[in-house]
Amino acid sequence: MVLQYLPMIVTGLQALSAMSAAKNVAQGAQPTAAERAQSQALADRDRLLKAMLNPNDNIMKNVTAGENQALNASTQQQLSNLLSANRKQQLMGRQTYFNPERQDESISTFLTNASDSNANTARSNALNRILGAANGYQGQASGYGMVK
Repeated sequence: MVLQYLPMIVTGLQALSAMSAAKNVAQGAQPTAAERAQSQALADRDRLLKAMLNPNDNIMKNVTAGENQALNASTQQQLSNLLSANRKQQLMGRQTYFNPERQDESISTFLTNASDSNANTARSNALNRILGAANGYQGQASGYGMVK
């Protein structure tokens, strides 16, 4: 009894299969999750590389500002340590690091030189950090397979 319906069932399954194939062709090839993740990693990498080229980019500004802040804090600590050591030398009657008559000028010169140096170093450090992050995204993308 069931055998008499078998040709119709087979024809129906073939029709469903053909409809499914037509639907897949119409939709086109859908990217896999790995392909989407790879594309996102490459887009993130490209965004960072563009940020490196533009000093007015928000990413570049923020990373540079963070680096500059850390370097300035270090400079302030260094100056504080130097002034403290200078006071100790004075109290012990030894030769001081600064000429007492020119101490203000010496500190001003130190801060000016440190500020110039810190600005250049902060930019260099920021570029290195952004490049490192871009390389990380490149590595992440290559982990998914062929990278464009």
